[in-house]
Amino acid sequence: MAIGLIVTINKYDSYYESAQYNCVCDSLDIARVKLINYISFHFKDLNIDFPLELDDFQNIWFNQTYVKADAFRYKVFHNNMWDEPWEYQEIYSDVMEQLI
Repeated sequence: MAIGLIVTINKYDSYYESAQYNCVCDSLDIARVKLINYISFHFKDLNIDFPLELDDFQNIWFNQTYVKADAFRYKVFHNNMWDEPWEYQEIYSDVMEQLI
């Protein structure tokens, strides 16, 4: 059974931009690995001290501006429906483990 994955990375420097990624995976486990790898790729060159909490990271990522957006969003298509099977904080923690 094919699993669809869509990821959006949002960021703000002097303007707001987003990067999107999508792929088809053979399992939820592979989709999770690809999700974490994609987010890690976008975060790896940031020159910041990464906080443990996703909310704190988003404040830094958006330079504490008035931009209200998530650092990343994702959807997984399986069982004929779109879903977010993992908590965002859990994904962020796995990304931090990979970056350290």
